[in-house]
Amino acid sequence: QPERLCQTLAQALNKLHSLKPQSFPSENHLKRYKEKALKNYQKGTFYNKTLLPQFHIHSREEAYQLIQEKGYILKADAFIHGDACLPNFILKDASHFSCFIDLGLAGFS
Repeated sequence: QPERLCQTLAQALNKLHSLKPQSFPSENHLKRYKEKALKNYQKGTFYNKTLLPQFHIHSREEAYQLIQEKGYILKADAFIHGDACLPNFILKDASHFSCFIDLGLAGFS
């Protein structure tokens, strides 16, 4: 039932991303990500394994240029889990989501 499981996980994440908690203690992850990208660029650090192949980015210069040109598109308006991997989803079965665990990196991004 991989298709059903994938659909269940997607629905759970979609619901999480639409939440707007008012008093959630969250730092600005997006700001931190951009700051880290700048620091890594300045240090000459580039982790090409962290990029999805469809971005066609092969150097730190290309990655940094993309952030400079398109970074304004990114908004910290979705509530994220922060570590949305299969072990952090609790399911009743493949069709029924129960809850998330390990929300230590959750916040807006």
